Amino acid sequence: MFSAAIKKRLLATLAGIIGFTTAALAVVQLSFSFQPQLVSGIDTNGLIGSTWTIDITLAQNNYSALTGDYRAGLPYAPIDTAILTVSGASVPANNGTFPIIDGDGGNLILIPNNNSDISHIKERVVFLSSESAHMFPFQFGTADFQYLHFGSQSTPPVAMPNPGDFIQAEHFDGLSVDPVYNSYGGPDVYYHVQAGTTVSAVPEPGTWAAMIGLVGFGMAIYYTARRTEKSEQKPDFS
Repeated sequence: MFSAAIKKRLLATLAGIIGFTTAALAVVQLSFSFQPQLVSGIDTNGLIGSTWTIDITLAQNNYSALTGDYRAGLPYAPIDTAILTVSGASVPANNGTFPIIDGDGGNLILIPNNNSDISHIKERVVFLSSESAHMFPFQFGTADFQYLHFGSQSTPPVAMPNPGDFIQAEHFDGLSVDPVYNSYGGPDVYYHVQAGTTVSAVPEPGTWAAMIGLVGFGMAIYYTARRTEKSEQKPDFS
């Protein structure tokens, strides 16, 4: 058995490793791809037949609590970055990689899967502006949308995290994006998300590297402590 001093040093080191690793788990990368579906209007943006891929990074450790409207008290995750990649658009300027930024200056957030009594956001992940109930203006290339709204739902529903809980990939992974509740467009055109679109969510690759490094560091500390303990136990023949 380890001496009391070595136990304290080992436990303190392991506690630090667990803390760093838990924080690292909060860095989550979400992604989903689809082809825009024209609902009404004329596709002057040349987006029909194109493929959209949206990548979102959540870099905050814990969920915050919404305030001020019908969503008050629900947990939300601030979006660190949101990137849209478009390929196959017939308007060349609309192909490329574009940052998704709220044109009104609001911060983008995700509301995780929840079982609230608010019917229109029940069991749904909503990607929206913190300054607006559902939608925000967005522009890229030649396209100028008055709103951009993505929501997802879980089947079966999963438990809703609470404000203060750690943000985890499992809260978002595998969610189905429902085209009925997901739309975007401007005054003359209206699109839906392609049916069957699902969200993939994983810890960011850099997170895995950090976790592996921390585990390796913990093992090194452990074996160092073992060697120290054995050395202290050797009899002194001097």
